[in-house]
Amino acid sequence: MRKPKITRKRSSGRTEADRDVELFLANERVDQIADYASRGRLYERLTDGELAEKWIHTFRLFADAPSDQRRRAMEIDLKAEFQLRNIEPPYDQVTQEINRIVENMSSGFETMKRDDPDAVDEIYEEFQQDIADLKARIKQSN
Repeated sequence: MRKPKITRKRSSGRTEADRDVELFLANERVDQIADYASRGRLYERLTDGELAEKWIHTFRLFADAPSDQRRRAMEIDLKAEFQLRNIEPPYDQVTQEINRIVENMSSGFETMKRDDPDAVDEIYEEFQQDIADLKARIKQSN
């Protein structure tokens, strides 16, 4: 079992780990938007209202089957279209679904920690390596 990492809070109140996660997620979003745009922006011709309706419907389908990669990919593409338009998806319309996904993920993670702590350690180590690789790419590009 690994020792817990000591994290220092900066004046902003955010830890280095917080910033690492934010960096990782921001990079993922950029990659998703670039991927969606490179495939021709399938949802570009939808009005903002049509886009919102389609995203709500798709998000609800995804929430019913979060392991369905096709549903997840569709939701990611729709969210990318929102981001390219510089508007937010209507998260307030899917709060129950968001809460259900978070609850299921938390429960699944707790089960994994109990039943397979080595798998949790492996996931943590892979994430740490992904963060290190991302930081190296950023440093190299500057």
